[in-house]
Amino acid sequence: MNRFRHGHGKTTERQNLSQELLEARLLLILKKGHGHGYEIARSLENYGMGKKSPGAIYTLLNAMEERGLVVSKWDTSKNGPARRVYNITESGGLYLSTLAGHLGETIDVVASILAELGQHIVSKQ
Repeated sequence: MNRFRHGHGKTTERQNLSQELLEARLLLILKKGHGHGYEIARSLENYGMGKKSPGAIYTLLNAMEERGLVVSKWDTSKNGPARRVYNITESGGLYLSTLAGHLGETIDVVASILAELGQHIVSKQ
């Protein structure tokens, strides 16, 4: 059985693509302004990222905070329960630039594969 088939095998410095895409989108949202997890989770659908549970987004934001990519503080200024509000850090901005490079490389690979597939399909007809 192929050990990479179900995501098992060697880990690399790069995370999986879907994780990188989600982190990039979260950081881009926060680059536009601060936000709280529920609000961010709702906005992801507008960006074509599908429906994500607020709990999953809070978990990811907390992990990103541990890595120094975002910071949070409790907002108690509004009526209702306190909300944890997130902001991107300078390190988060630098990481976003790194992700942009990774995603650019991924686009190049995907474009190459699609071009080759197109040639293969045309030559088989």
